[in-house]
Amino acid sequence: MNWRIFFQGFRARLILPVLLTVTVAVAAMIVGVWFGQRQGARSLGSALDKGFKEATQRSDSAIDRMTGVLRDGFGKVGVSLSKGLGENMQTALEEESAAMEEQIFGLMTANAQGLSKVVGQIAGPVLRARDLAALNGIVRAMHSHENTVLVCFMDAQQRLLTRYLNRNHEKIKGYLAAQEKAGFEQVLEAARQDPTVRLIQAPVMDNEETLGTFILCISTKEVDRISNNLQNRFDSLIDTTRSSTVTILAEQKTALEQEIAQHATALRQENSREAQTVLASVQALNEQNSRRAANLLLIGGGCCLGAVLLILLWNTRSVLRLLGGEPEDMVALARRIAAGDLRQEGGRKDATGLQGVLNEMSASLGQLVGGISAETRNVAGTATQLALAAQELQIGAETSSQQAQAVAAATEEMSVNMNTVASASEQSAQNVNSFASAVEAFAAAMKEISHNSQEARRIGEDATAHTRSSSEKVDRLGQAAMEISKVTEVITEISEQTNLLALNATIEAARAGEAGKGFAVVANEIKDLARQTAGATEEIRLKIDDIRQSTNATIKEIKKIYDITDKVNEIISAIASSVDEQNSTATAVSNNVNVAAQGIGEVNDNVIQASSVAGEIARDISGVSKVAGEAKLGTIRLKEHAEALQQSTQRILTETSRFILDQKSGLQEGPTGTLVQWSEALSVQIPSIDQQHHRLVDLLNALHQAMVQAKPREAVGAVLEELVAYTGSHFAYEEGLFDKHAYPEQAKHKELHVKLVGQVLEFQRQFNAGERNLDVEIFNFLKDWLVNHIMGVDRRYSTFLTSRGVR
Repeated sequence: MNWRIFFQGFRARLILPVLLTVTVAVAAMIVGVWFGQRQGARSLGSALDKGFKEATQRSDSAIDRMTGVLRDGFGKVGVSLSKGLGENMQTALEEESAAMEEQIFGLMTANAQGLSKVVGQIAGPVLRARDLAALNGIVRAMHSHENTVLVCFMDAQQRLLTRYLNRNHEKIKGYLAAQEKAGFEQVLEAARQDPTVRLIQAPVMDNEETLGTFILCISTKEVDRISNNLQNRFDSLIDTTRSSTVTILAEQKTALEQEIAQHATALRQENSREAQTVLASVQALNEQNSRRAANLLLIGGGCCLGAVLLILLWNTRSVLRLLGGEPEDMVALARRIAAGDLRQEGGRKDATGLQGVLNEMSASLGQLVGGISAETRNVAGTATQLALAAQELQIGAETSSQQAQAVAAATEEMSVNMNTVASASEQSAQNVNSFASAVEAFAAAMKEISHNSQEARRIGEDATAHTRSSSEKVDRLGQAAMEISKVTEVITEISEQTNLLALNATIEAARAGEAGKGFAVVANEIKDLARQTAGATEEIRLKIDDIRQSTNATIKEIKKIYDITDKVNEIISAIASSVDEQNSTATAVSNNVNVAAQGIGEVNDNVIQASSVAGEIARDISGVSKVAGEAKLGTIRLKEHAEALQQSTQRILTETSRFILDQKSGLQEGPTGTLVQWSEALSVQIPSIDQQHHRLVDLLNALHQAMVQAKPREAVGAVLEELVAYTGSHFAYEEGLFDKHAYPEQAKHKELHVKLVGQVLEFQRQFNAGERNLDVEIFNFLKDWLVNHIMGVDRRYSTFLTSRGVR
């Protein structure tokens, strides 16, 4: 049985009043019988005590005679004891004086050494800054003590930086008088040789680096003065002890007399105890009768109390079985659930009682909310990957457009070369050399076109792969939204069951009458909880509808982008075929130059064919540029939908964060995903910097994993500390390259570095101070900062540094 619940809960209010009333009545009867017997025993004891007092008076006279004999003998012992004690004390105090002098001297030296070490630590930054004025201030402060003989600072090469000599001190006067033209070094050496002073040296440190030496010289004159004072006090103590010995012995004699008197008192008390023994035998009969009556009363009262207690326990047990626990506990549980605290606590969980039902409802809601939070975090991770993929697709589309423009320029150059070849073919005999040069330029242009076409084909294939990956992720996102929708239906069912439970609780409260008031309070709390659960369910359903709409729109945009990228691949393939054909034609033209005199007609045909192919290439390039523009617009819309999806997941996480859940409620379930996936889109084409950017991406993903997996705060803080430190070292490396190669935009770039580092440091400060936890908002900031900074700002210096040979 839980005795705390018995004495503090519902049972106590029913049982204790009746139980206390019966207990007080039985106790009153027992006390009355005991008090009557006690009064009779006291009367008999008074009569016996009077007889023993007369016998005590006769023993007092014999004790007085014995006291006089002891007084005379004690006086003689005191004289001899005083003399011997004084001699022994003098010897012991002289030895103690020498030991204390040595301890004081050692303590003074230890204090000076400790002070020197502290000054060495304080003066480290000052010496590093070469602030001689501050060093002089320290020297002046150290010389305020009267025992200070000299103070100085020396650098790491033992060169004197600053010093102070107390020329009024008798030691300094002696050193100066002993040598003519004595300098500071001579005075310092004399102090080293003087046994009456102590020279203390301490290194001057800064960041565990020895920058110089601090020297302090102190006089031991104060120790000698203290030693003399102690000797004088010990001599006085010996004299006082000798004079006090006689006094103490006199006091002891008095004490002995008092002790004899106490023995006399003890003898009287012994007589009194004898009287008490006689009295006790008389009182035993009274006590026996009192105990017999008290035992009868106790047995009867105990039986009465047991019967009353059994009846009350039976009644309270039937009521509490229906409730499943104390009414106060159920009210507290309902209030916790209404406040969002869905953690499971220990205690009784009766499946047939109201408290057990409430506990089961709390557990179900906890698992439900935990599942929603886990799925929402997965959706947020997918949305992040989708936004990054959209950004990569946008960059790919821009690159395709740039490559198409490069191909167009090469085609125009090829067209000009064809016109030159046509003119030269009319003057074949006279301009064979000019024609050969034009053919070579044409061949070079065709090689450039071939290279650009292959690059455009690779970018198109990457865009197709990213689009296919994004489509798969969005499909999974839609499935997650459907699963969350099923969760809201379960919440609605639980809300309906809670309403039914509240109705049953109201009916039971009405049946219980006055005893069911606590039950009625629980019913009201359950009704409030049902209303709050219904409201929260409606809000979550609306958020899920938003996610579903954003997901459907995203799927449509991805399908459009996928179709566009297929068209781009087809056009690029056609361009590649045309370029190969044109390259073959250019080769044939080059071979025919050697036999120009015999093959002017063939050359003309080849030139006409090359002009025709150049026209086809120009038309194909125009189509590529148009399709690349459409792909760019599609990726922009895709990015907007991904950002809207991130906002919706953030709102759901905000709504579910007000619930307090157990670790087993589903918060850690499901895949965590990667926040930022490294790809060639993040490369700046400088291997050393790409390696550092890759490391920053890995640290950001590690920090995200630590948050999602709910690792200890210390582990998360360690990853955040490493991210901040590595960011600072990476920025320092970039700025070093800017300074070395005179990057024109380095001032603006450094300003962005300072701003970004300040924001990250502020996040770290808030986290370390416990003012803020890592959340989706912070990770969105870190991701956008890292990706946008690399893909936007850092790419500006790529061409410049590469041209300077940076790898």
